[in-house]
Amino acid sequence: STQPVTVYYAWTAHPDQTVTKYRVYAGKTLDQVNPITETEKTAVVLSLNPEIVCFRVTALNQDGESPKSEGVCL
Repeated sequence: STQPVTVYYAWTAHPDQTVTKYRVYAGKTLDQVNPITETEKTAVVLSLNPEIVCFRVTALNQDGESPKSEGVCL
């Protein structure tokens, strides 16, 4: 079995003060990401399958969810 890897993923805070939390997406490619966690912070530590190498983030407020960030792959 494959051992999980620890990933530290951080981003710049959204400038809009109404943002209440962020939704983190992860997947094998930037086009195939799924939501994996939500946080009020601007960083997360994740333990993931090593095949999960791409990450994107959205900002959430009472009006809904922002478009996904451009993203990054390890």
